Amino acid sequence: IESYYYRLVEIATNYLEYYFGYFQLVDLKEEFFKQARALGIGTTDLAFHTFYLQMGPAPFSILKKQIPSFLKK
Repeated sequence: IESYYYRLVEIATNYLEYYFGYFQLVDLKEEFFKQARALGIGTTDLAFHTFYLQMGPAPFSILKKQIPSFLKK
């Protein structure tokens, strides 16, 4: 654990990208559930993960725009 800590301190910017990506993913999930509720659709974590994996690699801004079309299927 100590070596991990020192790597984090020495190269802190490497981990910032992952941390930022995590928060974007959390926001995407919240938006997915919010839009599903607005459409009166009950949804699950499985539905969100299916959406995320089916969309493939894409910027989060594009993924947010694709939520309505996925939910209408």
